[in-house]
Amino acid sequence: MTTLFNANTRSAYQAGYYTGAFTMKTLLCHGDFGLGALNRNDGELVVLDGHAYRTDVDGATSELPESYLTPYAAVLPFRAEHTFTAQRSTKAQFEQQLATELPLGNRIWALRIHGHFDLVTAGAGEAQTAPYRPLAEVFATYHHLEHRNITGTLVAFHCPVFLTGVDQVGAHYHFLADDHTRGGHVIDFRLTTTTVETCEATSYTVDLPTGPGFTNLDLAPFH
Repeated sequence: MTTLFNANTRSAYQAGYYTGAFTMKTLLCHGDFGLGALNRNDGELVVLDGHAYRTDVDGATSELPESYLTPYAAVLPFRAEHTFTAQRSTKAQFEQQLATELPLGNRIWALRIHGHFDLVTAGAGEAQTAPYRPLAEVFATYHHLEHRNITGTLVAFHCPVFLTGVDQVGAHYHFLADDHTRGGHVIDFRLTTTTVETCEATSYTVDLPTGPGFTNLDLAPFH
């Protein structure tokens, strides 16, 4: 059984909970593959092969120490169960192929998509200051860069509707270049040839922050 571990809920993150509550050390105890946010929403998080990386607003990416904090993330122990090839397609075309390769429905999938991309448009946000604004307002200020002719990995999850408020429903992608120097939250891509490895989570667990900043947060609009 593979368990998807959520550090906090996505609804809290959407509501503007950006205070780091979980260390990278804690996160990596639950999985070697995943994605998320960082303390004060300062950059984007990707976890690959048991290492955690931060992408800054300028696209620069570097490995994080164990003490670094996240307010929200999702990880699992990735073990490839099914593999297929995707060739020369847009993001929309890839997702159409994904729907033919996997029974999506009410199932939770981790996707490790590695290969060559004509384009990856990825970004990150700047550090926020309290009182924090909701994510929709902050995301509008993200810096997105176009990375062309690049080899790397899309770290992705495809989650069902019953995880609304816990995780992002549908496909959610972060990117890490093979040289670990570029990455971020992905809004678009065009791939040339990639290998897609999939891992299904058959259970999930959520750990919650305990401070008053979370306790009194109104999450109703995000469920």
